[in-house]
Amino acid sequence: MTNFYEELKLDKAMSSAELQDNLIRLESIWTDRASTRPEKATEMLALIAQAKKVFASETSKAAYDRELFAPPKIEEAADPEAARKAEFEKWRDAARDYLSRGENDMAKTALERALPNADENDFSFLDMAAHICKLNGEYQAALSHINKAILVAPDLADLYITKAQVYESLYHEENNARNKDAALALRQARETMRMASDKAARQGDTAAQARADGALAFLLYFNEPRDVATAEKHAKRALENGDSFGNAKRVLDDLAASRDAAEKAAKLEQERRAELAKKNAAERERQAKLEQERQQKIAAADAAQKKANSLYVFGWIAVVLSFALVFVIKQPATAVLVALIALGSVALLNYADNFKNVFGSNVVIGASFVLGFTNSFITATAAYDMIGHNASGAGKTWIIFGILLAIYAAVIFIAKAIGKRASKRTNYK
Repeated sequence: MTNFYEELKLDKAMSSAELQDNLIRLESIWTDRASTRPEKATEMLALIAQAKKVFASETSKAAYDRELFAPPKIEEAADPEAARKAEFEKWRDAARDYLSRGENDMAKTALERALPNADENDFSFLDMAAHICKLNGEYQAALSHINKAILVAPDLADLYITKAQVYESLYHEENNARNKDAALALRQARETMRMASDKAARQGDTAAQARADGALAFLLYFNEPRDVATAEKHAKRALENGDSFGNAKRVLDDLAASRDAAEKAAKLEQERRAELAKKNAAERERQAKLEQERQQKIAAADAAQKKANSLYVFGWIAVVLSFALVFVIKQPATAVLVALIALGSVALLNYADNFKNVFGSNVVIGASFVLGFTNSFITATAAYDMIGHNASGAGKTWIIFGILLAIYAAVIFIAKAIGKRASKRTNYK
């Protein structure tokens, strides 16, 4: 029986509370020394952990003291197997305690002390050994331990789950290092987890099957190449059986979020396309309307052009006739009528010319001024004949000539302006 008073230098007269305070102090000291004296620290921390349980209360301390200080019994022959077993259990328990506290390096040291005395058929211990090695990054050692456990208990699903987890950790390490073996490790992890699910189903172990299905769904969903459909199937089954790891819920939550996002994106795309189609339809309608208006303007412009051509021809005919009338008819009585006809002819020709050519032609302007000058001169001469051939009549004749010429000029420019405006209103390019 271990004498904690001697091993840990404790005073047996102390109360359980005082002993607990001293044990906490010793634990802190040996925790600090773990980096420089790992083996001794592991041994001492294991003793301290056991002592804490023994001295947890006054009742447990009293029971321990009675047994420790009881009169010596006749010693029986030492049992080597019992000693080996006790040594193994001490270090196994220490390794388990360290593992539960997350002190993976200390758990590894305690494991190494337990392994020489371990039972090769103790698959539970081998499973724990695989976990400890995995957490310390020793994946090949972890695989060795878990494979030995599977040889002992080939139908136990939890052992295959552990093995798959070792492969998964190996995959992440290889993938981070860009190693080509990463894909192989992922395939092995998925296949082993699938075997775990099948074995749990055959054994009727729904809890283990739920853990395996959830972990398999996670491996299939969050790692490339992905198999979303199979991952969803395993995740739903895991959730139905009670997924204690929570992997199935993570898969289904992420899948639901992805589908919601996809539906929203599809809806937005549909709305965008509908809006675009609406805009395109409106644009086509606008273009059709513009084209219709353009065609109408072209038709109007063609009609106006034809009208301008007709007026242009009539204008020239009228001017030519006016010239004829000016030179043929000489009687003073008809001079006014001829002047009015000439003015009308000039107005029509200049209007039609600017309607047709916008800015008019120099030929038309020249012909109009020649006709105006000629008609004004002849009309003034006729007036001179009527007034009388004297100095006063001559003066009035030149005034009449100037007035008539100014009227012609005004008619020419007014007709040109009206024709230009009409041309611009009907012009369409």
